[in-house]
Amino acid sequence: DGPPQALNDAGYADVAAASHFSPRDLADLLDLVGTGALSRRSAKELLPDLLAARAPVSEMVRERGLGQIVDPAALDAVVAGVLEAHPDEVALFRGGKAKLRKVLMGKAMGATRGRADP
Repeated sequence: DGPPQALNDAGYADVAAASHFSPRDLADLLDLVGTGALSRRSAKELLPDLLAARAPVSEMVRERGLGQIVDPAALDAVVAGVLEAHPDEVALFRGGKAKLRKVLMGKAMGATRGRADP
């Protein structure tokens, strides 16, 4: 069946070449995803770098700013900023255009680079 695509993309022909990426590292990555501290998308993007680097998973997540934003105060500030920046859409939403909820949510996700935990 061959090695996983991320290993091929990272330039590894077989899993043994990535031996410095330990089972503990994989467990740490999966734990971050499982607890919601890291999105699956971010984990997938980070995997090739993890295979090439010798840094701990949590350190690489922190360095790249990939952790999920779960702090209610931080999320409130993002939402307030989005609502303030898009008054016309807010007015239409309040007037009954429910589909604009997704547009506003998308703006908030964009403002956090997809790191907000909806």
